[in-house]
Amino acid sequence: MVALPETPPAVRAAIVAEANGRPLEKINRVPQLEGPLFRAYISSEAGPQLLTVNERGQVIDNAVVVRFEDLPPVVQASAKTGVTGKVQTCRKSIHRPNLTYVIDYLLGDDEPAYALIEANGFVRGLYGYAEDDPD
Repeated sequence: MVALPETPPAVRAAIVAEANGRPLEKINRVPQLEGPLFRAYISSEAGPQLLTVNERGQVIDNAVVVRFEDLPPVVQASAKTGVTGKVQTCRKSIHRPNLTYVIDYLLGDDEPAYALIEANGFVRGLYGYAEDDPD
């Protein structure tokens, strides 16, 4: 986890603009080959909005929480059968050109992961939540 003042200025500006006065729950710095990504969890009534920004402040993804019941039926079916895990939080990406859903899961008893599921139900991928862990 990193504090907002520890992020690059462009990242900080993008996060502050999107938060628009709402509190930040946390920011994770995620190393990637092309440079770090910053995942900011912004408080909202329905649950934390997930904003992903690259080190230049470019928004990579912006996903708002939606209820499972409000997902399209084909996405619900994929979320239930496409990944073996307990559904935790559902988000709809409002930034990607193709409508995509980000579904948080709990694998086993304690391993958080998320899946990207397209509007047609195709599971694009399953990813672990990597954090700044040197192990």
